[in-house]
Amino acid sequence: MKHGNRFTGAQIKKQRGEKLEKNSKPQIEGKRLNMSTILIDADIEQKIETPLTLAGPPPGLPPASRLTLLTRALQEFVSEDTGLESSPVSTVHHGKRVQIERYVFIGPESTHHPFRLAFFGALRGDDRYSPYALTSFIRDLIDDPELATGFHLYFYPVANPTQYVVADGESGGRDLFADLWRDSSRPEPYLIERELAVVQFHGVIALFTPRSLSGLAVQLHGSWSSLKESLVGPVLADAAEFSPLAAAGDWVASRRLSLTSGGNLRPKPFELSVKIPRGQSAREQILALRVTLHSILRHYRTVVAESQHL
Repeated sequence: MKHGNRFTGAQIKKQRGEKLEKNSKPQIEGKRLNMSTILIDADIEQKIETPLTLAGPPPGLPPASRLTLLTRALQEFVSEDTGLESSPVSTVHHGKRVQIERYVFIGPESTHHPFRLAFFGALRGDDRYSPYALTSFIRDLIDDPELATGFHLYFYPVANPTQYVVADGESGGRDLFADLWRDSSRPEPYLIERELAVVQFHGVIALFTPRSLSGLAVQLHGSWSSLKESLVGPVLADAAEFSPLAAAGDWVASRRLSLTSGGNLRPKPFELSVKIPRGQSAREQILALRVTLHSILRHYRTVVAESQHL
């Protein structure tokens, strides 16, 4: 099925089949991701008339236009056939409706109760590329839904839309963390707090593109120390094949940069902050974040499976 002039994940897989092994899929159970089946070659990218390429948004596009194009492109993927649902969250602030786009991907059923994971991008207004990494990841899930078996995945590609549409690329304005869990009157912190409290996620993954960082970093927040070895370590090992890692001591976890630590959430989800330096190219940032998202989902599935056999 086509969405206008755009291609579904199944059509992408069909067209790129000449370059990849027939019926190949990303390895889920193995020790390594087979990323050759995840990356979309340049020829196919040119045939997809959306801004959802590894290069990110077209250069010189105003922030408000970037958000419009990104939202429009994601809406093209929303259908019963793809399994992607659009259910934005909103509130009224000073007489105007403020809305955060939310997309939900329901993976195939598993033997266990589904685990709910949340993915947040553009927590700062000047973070251009984390929304595109999330969008690319969503497209991968549409291409191969089995990647999400046993999961309900919630995506908030632009979690700070008010600041995103006014950011000039140098200053992102006020980020969400300054107001979370502080009885803020700002609409976005209120909406994020409500989501975290009502949906009761098992895990929260937040993407960042800071300026001052030597390489990719994955930080674990909260009291989930057991996940450092079973989840963070393997994820970093996968990411190291596609991006330099941050130097030791270069990414000390900051409580202020946590979405969950300030709230009295019960049960408390695990939280990962995934950071890639802004100095890298758009393609490098998007690819590294996208690879890391695949790795998180794969290794967390392993953690879940092992816990059920204890």
